[in-house]
Amino acid sequence: MTQDKGERDRILELRLRHELLCERRIHDQALLAEIVQAWGQPE
Repeated sequence: MTQDKGERDRILELRLRHELLCERRIHDQALLAEIVQAWGQPE
């Protein structure tokens, strides 16, 4: 599945919001790894 960066960012933002609202922190290590890969370093 191909996503542009904007779509990827929106999906990650929604997943992150859900995780924080439900768990109050990031428990999902796969989500955290995906966030770091996508947003961890400036372009």
